[in-house]
Amino acid sequence: MHHSRRAGAGLYCDGMERCIDVHLRLHFSPATARAALIAAFLLSCAGDLASESVTLTTYYPAPSGVYTQLVATSNAYMARDNPASFLDVGTNAVPPSVSGVGSVKMYVVGNEQIANGYGLVFGNGSLIQSDQGGSLELGGNNGTAGVGVPYIDFHYGGAGVQDFNVRLINDANNQMSVYGSGGTGALGLNVGGRIGTSGFSPTSGYPGGWGGGIHTWDVYSEGTIGVGHSGSLSSYVSNNGYFYGNGSTCWATTSDWNSGTDGVCAAGSYASWTPGVYSEGWSYSGPGVEALSSPSALTLFSGYFVCCSK
Repeated sequence: MHHSRRAGAGLYCDGMERCIDVHLRLHFSPATARAALIAAFLLSCAGDLASESVTLTTYYPAPSGVYTQLVATSNAYMARDNPASFLDVGTNAVPPSVSGVGSVKMYVVGNEQIANGYGLVFGNGSLIQSDQGGSLELGGNNGTAGVGVPYIDFHYGGAGVQDFNVRLINDANNQMSVYGSGGTGALGLNVGGRIGTSGFSPTSGYPGGWGGGIHTWDVYSEGTIGVGHSGSLSSYVSNNGYFYGNGSTCWATTSDWNSGTDGVCAAGSYASWTPGVYSEGWSYSGPGVEALSSPSALTLFSGYFVCCSK
């Protein structure tokens, strides 16, 4: 029978064996220890690496890397802590600085697409969305009350640095205004077609033979309303109620229609209280009229009429 005996702390040998007590002591600096831990971690994930699928649950101290695919199944935070940081998409270039805007947090080289049913939200619920093939809502939306006076500014090339060259602005309830940078009278609005207002069609409802331009209800002018061609003036109505006719030869009569002394105009002419205006019915002259054609300074008063050539 052999009896075991203890040979040194933690080591047992029987009577027929020789016992060797070996002490091994390893010393690592903190940097070396970290490198060893990282190597052990990578070796333990060798199977996942071979399948090109890596799951990171923590990091130390601040990793950087290049990935062929990165998926975040919950929240993702990017370019968060450093105010100068940015997110590049489709490039690795530093985003250009835009005058009047400053630095940007995201720089995209390529097209972006918003899926149907979704939109890009900014400001007070303003939306760029896919509704009706693409639409824009400013100042709010159908679930958020509008604020401010939403507008769109246009900057014309060659006009220099401006707040705007033309501004389209919702500056009152149920009102849309268009302003030019040069102030009142500087803006030109060119419409390549007909205009309909107050519910009237811009393309139908005109008298036969009329090409149409503006189809509306009432027209009220604080100034002058004139007609002509290529800059010439055929006739016009001033804001003091006078009508000025040009291009129709009229001559005065001494007959007062109201007195019962009815004058007669020559054949081929017509009678009118307003020189230059042909009326098949009765009319009222108002306070007076003047003609720009012969006679050059014809002044009439209510009740007197003129004869004009057709």
